[in-house]
Amino acid sequence: MSPRGGVTTLSSPSGWAGVRIALVTWKDFLRAGTPRGRPMTPAILVSARRAFARGLRSRGDPPVTPLRRIVDITYLAHWPGRVTGIPRVISEYCRRARPDDVFVVWENETRRFVEVDPLGTAEQHGRGIAYRLRGGRGVGVARALRFGGAGRASRELRRLGAARGSERVSALARRLARFRALEHREVLPGAQDVFVTFMGQWHDQSYIDAILAADVRGAAVVQFSYDMLPIVAPHLSGHSTVPMTSYLTQVLPVTDLVLSISENSRRDLVEWAAAEGVAHGPVEVFRLGDDFGSVRDSPERTGVPDELREDGFVLCVGTVEARKNHVLLYYVYRAAVEREIDLPPLVVVGREGWHAGDVFRMLQDDPALRGRVHVLSDASDEALAWLYANCRFTIYPSMYEGWGLPVAESLAWGKPVVASRSSSMPEIAGELIDYFDPFSQEECMAAILRLTGASELQEALGRVRRYRPTPWSDVVDVLNRLIGAVTAA
Repeated sequence: MSPRGGVTTLSSPSGWAGVRIALVTWKDFLRAGTPRGRPMTPAILVSARRAFARGLRSRGDPPVTPLRRIVDITYLAHWPGRVTGIPRVISEYCRRARPDDVFVVWENETRRFVEVDPLGTAEQHGRGIAYRLRGGRGVGVARALRFGGAGRASRELRRLGAARGSERVSALARRLARFRALEHREVLPGAQDVFVTFMGQWHDQSYIDAILAADVRGAAVVQFSYDMLPIVAPHLSGHSTVPMTSYLTQVLPVTDLVLSISENSRRDLVEWAAAEGVAHGPVEVFRLGDDFGSVRDSPERTGVPDELREDGFVLCVGTVEARKNHVLLYYVYRAAVEREIDLPPLVVVGREGWHAGDVFRMLQDDPALRGRVHVLSDASDEALAWLYANCRFTIYPSMYEGWGLPVAESLAWGKPVVASRSSSMPEIAGELIDYFDPFSQEECMAAILRLTGASELQEALGRVRRYRPTPWSDVVDVLNRLIGAVTAA
């Protein structure tokens, strides 16, 4: 390393000397920042990576194809609820995994990536993780008998430690958790590997450091980008702007590919990065799938209110949270009651999310809306299939989306949609659906009333028939092609 103009740079060593310098330099960065006492910067990290890559290439070895594709599914493994949104994307990829993909989760106790079985982990997400064990001895589930005793003891000790404020009890719980993890198979991304992260752990600097270390060791990094909500609209986000900014500022400069789910999300990312001076790899856009698979063939009315008749209600699907704008629907239906306007019953399917407690209770408990608005917070996939199949049309008033999957899914069911004309929603179907201003109660009510007419509904159905759903198998094929084109350093 050599200081130049007040900036610490890396020289251009050759052979394994370059490898050693890059690795030692990386450790110095993690422990103390640069030798001049300055914190790590994306430019310094990129410089370290390039020095490492030069060290590998100067050995004279012929170019090689990536040894492994390592896929991080931590976000899905810990997801507690119904599989929608980002967890849905990860789950669909897991179902169609290539035989040689290596799936991992980030293990907090040991601060490392460990290998998991993708289908087993996807199936029991939020309840347990199907770890692959050392020595090729199959799969061990975190809550299975093999680790059950230690797991229960660890959880109980954590509970006692929290209740009594005992650091010794909590420390013992952490030790038990680490002991339980001894048989998990560690995966260390390195030279010629491609590391794919579907959703980074923004709040965990150790996780970020692990990605940066993998980059310095020569792995290519592929990062998914769904939206920039915490940065472009922090008042609508349940996540802090600071952790996302910190994550992107550190990780984007070492990416070899960024995969965005919409042109709107790509534009938000690129514009923010340009304004902040943050480098990043190429940004490619792919389209999400919108087929229901086998669920479409088994709709069930279980849990659906008896008074709902077929083709007689409006459906709104999505977590009840600030950005989804359910409050607009509340005021539209409340105004309709006051003006004696007859709107079709509204069915809201979604659990209570961030900053939505008040509107959730307003929709559920307002006596004026009794029988007019129904909130189903725990509908099964089969019940949701029945609702899609039997609704008159759907509505999606969200103020900001990375994509807007319920819009696409409604069209895949052959149902008309009225949606807000914000962010990515117009990308999904263009002129095939009707739009309204997400801040206009009058426009929203007019859009609903328009589709209560028989001729208007038939015209909307005619447009919907021109929509061509995107199978998830096609999505995964596109992802395999884009990721497959990435070569490691």
